Amino acid sequence: FRPNLKIHKSAQSARPFMATVSAELFEEILIRGNSLRIRVTGSSMTPFINSGEYVTIGRVSCSGLKTGDIILFRGRDNQYILHRIIKRQKKGSGAFIFQTKGDAMMAYDAVIPEEHILGRVCKIERMKPDSTLLLIDLQSGKWRMANHLLAVVHRLRSAFYLRVYALLKKRWRKSIC
Repeated sequence: FRPNLKIHKSAQSARPFMATVSAELFEEILIRGNSLRIRVTGSSMTPFINSGEYVTIGRVSCSGLKTGDIILFRGRDNQYILHRIIKRQKKGSGAFIFQTKGDAMMAYDAVIPEEHILGRVCKIERMKPDSTLLLIDLQSGKWRMANHLLAVVHRLRSAFYLRVYALLKKRWRKSIC
């Protein structure tokens, strides 16, 4: 997911500048320890988080992040991405690196160094069919456990997919030769 950093219509002509300013402000809010509520766009985390829903992101130390947590990080080309931690590893230097993946994706993201992580999703706001608001507290014990299990399932699903893909590719090459 890429957070929706909407820019007011009157600032359309200055869009590149405003997007840079918005991104810097976005990071500054989190670095100062404040939480940030953003509207999600994209579909890489469906069905767990859907486009149009709101998430609250809070700052957390990288040592406090666990497998299954959904984090906001700066990816390639300085894009902001909201994906699930599939694996966490501590390097010899003591710094952490993270393997992330969107729930709807088969492939993993590039490895994320801790300095690219801005925060963790603490809450999801979802509109129910009867137009009432459902608040999902991802910091509660049951959701922390559910997110951990989802990370394990997604990791296994991706591994299975990659093995099947490699097998099919190998058979396809043999059939051509």
